[in-house]
Amino acid sequence: MFDPGGACTWGQIGIVAIIAALALAAEHYFPWRLALGRDLPRPGAYVLGVLAMAIPLSGLYVAWGFEPPAWQLAHLAALWAVVGAGGLTVLAAYGLDWTIRRVRLAAELAELRRMRDDG
Repeated sequence: MFDPGGACTWGQIGIVAIIAALALAAEHYFPWRLALGRDLPRPGAYVLGVLAMAIPLSGLYVAWGFEPPAWQLAHLAALWAVVGAGGLTVLAAYGLDWTIRRVRLAAELAELRRMRDDG
């Protein structure tokens, strides 16, 4: 059960932090190219990285229980709200980068064609 400031609480937090760190290290050094035939896409890497932190922390919150005070449920909800927003932001940023890159490439191709035809 949750005991703010208790030795057990800090030990649990330490264990969860170690689990998250080990998960992140495993994801970092996993042979993605061998498993997928290519590098892990950046958005996928970010999502897996966030999940490596959020899942163990969520497990700790569940282990602490959702009895009063109700703020524990609020912490879990806030955690997942932030994770969700972060994930969507990363995906949106990569989508925007992809679109900008395609627009620039199309403009460059049009310029090269114009130069070829005028040449």
